Amino acid sequence: QKMAIDFISSTKKKLDIMVFWLTWVPIAEAVLSAMRRGIEIRVLMDKRTTEEKRIDKDPKNEEIIPKKLKKEGFNPSNLRVYSGELMHHKTMIADDDKILTGTCNFFSGSLLRHEEVLFLIKSKEVKEKFQQRFAFLWGNRSEEYDEERHN
Repeated sequence: QKMAIDFISSTKKKLDIMVFWLTWVPIAEAVLSAMRRGIEIRVLMDKRTTEEKRIDKDPKNEEIIPKKLKKEGFNPSNLRVYSGELMHHKTMIADDDKILTGTCNFFSGSLLRHEEVLFLIKSKEVKEKFQQRFAFLWGNRSEEYDEERHN
């Protein structure tokens, strides 16, 4: 959790997030804080992030994050849902040369109990590869988040 929040907090200009599962409120709060600082943020999520968790739920720290982001003023056109079978990325891409990626989903189990890894990569070349994949999925395999359709 700390690594992800620190990554978001240190972003200076732009943050793209590709995520399989994001239900953790403290990470959403960091995203909202970055938005309020003027950071350009886009979130590409698997449809699981738009659904209510049924098990392994921490009611204090988990909720449907796209709903929370929209309610707090996040630009809805910067929230997209992957339209394929499964988008399993756990990646954040920031500024000119930073990537945070690994096995860790952003929900209670991964953050509190599972054995997971996150890697912080600083490389313009590697960042460009991740950015290309993000752009492809954003433009070709996703649709704008709609609360009624994605429930």
